[in-house]
Amino acid sequence: MSRYQKCHSLVLALHHVRQQRKKSVGGEEMQSESLATVSQPNLTQPGDESTPVSSTEHSEKAEERLAQKKLLMFFNTTDLPETKLVLGIHEALRRSATSASEKKQGALERKQGHIKVLCNTEGGFAELLSDSDLDVEHFKCRSRLDFSAVRRLRKLLTTERYDLIHAYTSRALSISLLAIVGLKHKPKIIAYRGAIGNVERYDPLSWLTYRRSNVTAINCVSHAVKNYLEGVGIPRSKLVTIYKGHEAQWYDSRSCESLRQLLGLDESAILVVAAANMRRVKGVDLLVRAAQLCSLPSTVHFVLIGEVRDPLITQLAKDPRIASNIHFLGSRTDAPWIVRGADLVVMPSRDREGLPKTVIEAMIQGVPPIVTNVGGMPELVRHMREGLVIPSEDVDTLVYSIEKLCGDPELRKSLGTAARSKILRDFNSTATIQETLDLYDWALRSNTGTTPGSE
Repeated sequence: MSRYQKCHSLVLALHHVRQQRKKSVGGEEMQSESLATVSQPNLTQPGDESTPVSSTEHSEKAEERLAQKKLLMFFNTTDLPETKLVLGIHEALRRSATSASEKKQGALERKQGHIKVLCNTEGGFAELLSDSDLDVEHFKCRSRLDFSAVRRLRKLLTTERYDLIHAYTSRALSISLLAIVGLKHKPKIIAYRGAIGNVERYDPLSWLTYRRSNVTAINCVSHAVKNYLEGVGIPRSKLVTIYKGHEAQWYDSRSCESLRQLLGLDESAILVVAAANMRRVKGVDLLVRAAQLCSLPSTVHFVLIGEVRDPLITQLAKDPRIASNIHFLGSRTDAPWIVRGADLVVMPSRDREGLPKTVIEAMIQGVPPIVTNVGGMPELVRHMREGLVIPSEDVDTLVYSIEKLCGDPELRKSLGTAARSKILRDFNSTATIQETLDLYDWALRSNTGTTPGSE
């Protein structure tokens, strides 16, 4: 598609958005007013010691209602927590449907629900979905304005009449919103947002996604993301924080080559690990600068896992003082497991962190983190309790923190133990599954005036 065609398509799409917004202004104001009173049971506040979930009675009712609905979960590629979330929701609703059927033997047959997953089955952890009895369809979106994907999804929605779509990427969200234009039966749409930034009022593409009036709710990965969206004008009544849950058994039960073996190092080596797609915003260049300044024994090694997208990182790493102690491992599918061999992990991000998965993966395996005080990271780590929290772009404090943890194995152990406990308590998958089900139930009933937990 030429640049002219892309611009023409964008203009047409934006024109339609304006027309829809004009028609829905009154309705949106009324919805915002009614949703503002919603008591969302899955919403936690920064600093809370636990994640509240709905009562068992309410949860059972929500699952029973959802077991009769048709749900569409739309991804690009699924990471491990997302894959486990889909499987957990599928199992919960199947269990609820079976229980409800047993309770009502001899009654009229209940409406049967259905979950369908659209994703790129060639990447991520999609093989876990394909190996289950879920309805999984290979689906790739080339862009937010991929009209072949729009037509394909529209055909599916016309045929199947889904009740709800949960769109996990901005592409999936844009495709979903364009696909429902003009449909008599419009599913409720829930968006997922895992990053800070790029939803500003002046960004035209944001009006094709998160700013659309027919987005029922936005599932935010952290309070930092929620606060950002509220700050750029998204109605607070649409915003819900649901942490991505993890489980220790996902990591403890899988064996892999140890990080020291992979690097050819002996057990005396102390490993400082950073795992990320290394763009400038991730601040990995600051970690390399800190490595240049640290007063550390030669047994300390810095391990960088992920694609290097900032050329400054490789340039700084050529410094002969540190070159032999910096290791680039590139992108690895086993990164969540080999990080358990780290002595500490560092996430020196400059900005825009939603809730970094790599930090959670390290913490749940007992590895203490050093993080900057940006985005959702202070929700994960409290200073000197589960790790160290430092100002962003403060290389001197980063140097001090690395030296402190490298030189104190007892502190590393105590922080690592607390870090694991924090994830198991506040970021577990059981809560994520239930909170997502509660959100679905609320979204499907939001036009009735009911609120989550009110029944």
